[in-house]
Amino acid sequence: MFLRHPVRPVSVILAVSAALIMGVATLPTAQAVPATPDALTMDPQCTKFEQSNALAVTVTGAVGDTFTIQKGTGGSGCSFKTLVVAGASGLVTPSVATIFVAATTFTIVSSGTFEITADFGGNFSVTVVTSSASPASPAAVMPADVMPADVMQGVETPADGSCGSVVRPDLDWAGVAAGGWSRSWAPWANGGRGDVACTRTLWLDPNVGRWTSRAR
Repeated sequence: MFLRHPVRPVSVILAVSAALIMGVATLPTAQAVPATPDALTMDPQCTKFEQSNALAVTVTGAVGDTFTIQKGTGGSGCSFKTLVVAGASGLVTPSVATIFVAATTFTIVSSGTFEITADFGGNFSVTVVTSSASPASPAAVMPADVMPADVMQGVETPADGSCGSVVRPDLDWAGVAAGGWSRSWAPWANGGRGDVACTRTLWLDPNVGRWTSRAR
């Protein structure tokens, strides 16, 4: 599964555009709330999370809350390791990221577990537990002006070259309907060399209180 890294400025533009189309007169004013724990740090050798003293850790928060992950400092065992987030589509944004010493901020989308794969083995896992009653309807537990960022999804182009033939029920999370894929250039496709891929954007429609998709 290949997922495109969301670019914050684009997400902001999409969110503002959606607000204008729906006739919303005011821009969002509320700030994201930190999850618990709000900061995950690995030990200096990258063998465990300091918060759990293990390879696995649990983060609790509402949809739209944020937390950070970063490598440990003070030792050489962690600084040269490559740690990549995997399987996070529909759980957090960004859904694809590389963990560095500088903290990477994630926004909660729904409950589930994703991994941080390591090039030296000993993969980490992060379980997200949402405090909302229904991850499929975050608008019901959030003020109208505090909406989660758009989620951008991407997959390799099928063998027939048609994005209309993409069938990925594993990406139709939170009740999103299948389809809505369109062709666009993706730098992560073709083993990171770049190629045409099938992409779409998931966004929370506050009018109906559920996620939906649109072609990018």
